[in-house]
Amino acid sequence: MNTARPVLSLAISGMSCEGCANAVKRLVLKQDPQAQVEVDLQGAAAKIVSDQSPTLFTATLTQAGYPATLRA
Repeated sequence: MNTARPVLSLAISGMSCEGCANAVKRLVLKQDPQAQVEVDLQGAAAKIVSDQSPTLFTATLTQAGYPATLRA
């Protein structure tokens, strides 16, 4: 991942399959098409490289049924 931009680490619940992980990735890219996204289905997490606010991603994912919180 390119670390010139902030790296956000999110805890995401509600993912049970690769389809869910792909949906999370699509939702992130819909908010920021320039983002780099790595979704860890087993770890229930995602790393996102983006200049957008973490609140944008957590709200979008939570509203879509994938409750997300920012990891410290």
